[in-house]
Amino acid sequence: MVVIELEMPKYELRDYIEFKMKDDNIYRGNVFAIDQDHLGFFYDVTSIIDDEKVIIKDVREENVIRKYVETVLCYIERNNKYLMLLRNKRKNDLNEGKWLGIGGHIEYNEEPDDALIREVKEETGIRLLDYTKRGLIYFINDDYTELMHLYTSNQFEGFITPSDEGSLSWIDKDKIFDLNLWDGDRVFLKEMMEDDSYFEMELYYQKNIFKGSKKL
Repeated sequence: MVVIELEMPKYELRDYIEFKMKDDNIYRGNVFAIDQDHLGFFYDVTSIIDDEKVIIKDVREENVIRKYVETVLCYIERNNKYLMLLRNKRKNDLNEGKWLGIGGHIEYNEEPDDALIREVKEETGIRLLDYTKRGLIYFINDDYTELMHLYTSNQFEGFITPSDEGSLSWIDKDKIFDLNLWDGDRVFLKEMMEDDSYFEMELYYQKNIFKGSKKL
């Protein structure tokens, strides 16, 4: 029996993409519809132009510059420790073996603060009572950019429950940099831990290898 692998579109409904059209202008928006012809996949995209919502049709896959992903990450503090997650439970996990704070993807039409509360509850079982927005981190990696909203919190209620993403542990702050962290995480963590001010930062990766950073 011959197994035929069907070609799949690179982008999905609701993905937020940046693309160039025939007028050479660059636009951004959410994928609204996906279609295919003999030349390949093309997309209809909802975009905001001059404060109005419009649908841009027939955006060819080869004209997409990059995909944008929006996430939240929180460092929850207790007794001079952070609650950290060792990613060790999911197959084909890009973060396998890495220690991370608590967080995840923002869902379509979800506000960052709402995503924060939901993700913390889902991953840890506890409910945040208060939190502080500490920064905005741009992970720029090949053909996608992740916008990560960074938070800290020391006010919560409930009990820690097992996570299906990995193993949760309270780690002393002065031991955080001994963990297996992403190199970019070390940069923004150092900034966050040494200065209480809100900040924004770009982290540059190529094929998931850290290349440098810039504070904005």
